[in-house]
Amino acid sequence: MNSTLAKQLKDSGFPQTRKVGFYKDGVLLESLNDPTLEELIEACGDTFWGIRRHPLKRGWWRADIEGFQAASIDENEKVSRLGEGQTPTEAVARLWLSIQSSSKKN
Repeated sequence: MNSTLAKQLKDSGFPQTRKVGFYKDGVLLESLNDPTLEELIEACGDTFWGIRRHPLKRGWWRADIEGFQAASIDENEKVSRLGEGQTPTEAVARLWLSIQSSSKKN
């Protein structure tokens, strides 16, 4: 996971239990949590549906929550029901961020 995504997780309240250092040019930028895929899935809660290879972006992954039906919902709702990334961990991290963002709006 990159430091930008790790910082977004921290800023959104993801538990900081297993910190690692993020470096640039040999200088420690920040110590942030680098959660495992299992920790992220657990944090998404009971509505976590699954993760799969992205159907349209080669080499990308998509994570969904329960009830995701892309064809039946508008774009705003779609954003809050999925996460995408270059790895399964990034996709689930972005899904968790989407869940947090949509729960703050409600």
